[in-house]
Amino acid sequence: PFVVTSAFRPVHYNAVVGGSLSSQHLTASAFDIRHWRGFIPNKFDRIVRDKEILNGVGWGRTFTHGDIRKTIARWNY
Repeated sequence: PFVVTSAFRPVHYNAVVGGSLSSQHLTASAFDIRHWRGFIPNKFDRIVRDKEILNGVGWGRTFTHGDIRKTIARWNY
């Protein structure tokens, strides 16, 4: 189980939280999940790559961003 902390964001809220002007959240194409005890970023990344679920994955200290952009991208916040 995991907790989704962000998904679709209206433009004004995206600006308040410092989201990009081209954020995938603006089109309901992204989510952020909170890390849980035992969360292993590399395992998560391997699963979503193998299953071709998410192309965009960004790693924060306490959360992971996932989205369905057209190209594969990985980054750290």
